[in-house]
Amino acid sequence: MAADSLVVHRVKECCVRLHSCVQKWQQLSSRGLDVASKLVQTVMQNKYMESESSFGVLQGDSTLPSVLEGKLMVERERLYSQLVDVKDKMLVVVQEMGRLTGSVSGAVELLLCQGQDPSLPLFNTLPASVYSRSHLVHEIWKNVTNTAAFMKLLQLHMF
Repeated sequence: MAADSLVVHRVKECCVRLHSCVQKWQQLSSRGLDVASKLVQTVMQNKYMESESSFGVLQGDSTLPSVLEGKLMVERERLYSQLVDVKDKMLVVVQEMGRLTGSVSGAVELLLCQGQDPSLPLFNTLPASVYSRSHLVHEIWKNVTNTAAFMKLLQLHMF
């Protein structure tokens, strides 16, 4: 029963962390929507400035449109970088949520496997021959700095 309570505790921990990730996601989503709205407004202002300058409405000061367009361009680039930053942070949250759901599903499988036929393997492991080769590969890699030389040595030892 102690193992059951450990698994249940692990599932509860994962649920709390998932809830935290959902809250982060909602905050990032809201921030991303704000940034995207500002970006659309900036692009629309730029389009308006282009159409106004092409019709000659702002002919009184010819430097005014170029100065405003320059400021809009800088603002647009700043908003693009903010939007990319939000997207990257959202990607990190999604990856964390994926790890947590995998952890929960593993804990649930472990809980379901308890009390079943003990002759069935719980974990799949590599055969000893593969394990011994992995040690050999690791030793070769430690001693070789050139990747091409490593591949050549690996082929000699493995095949």
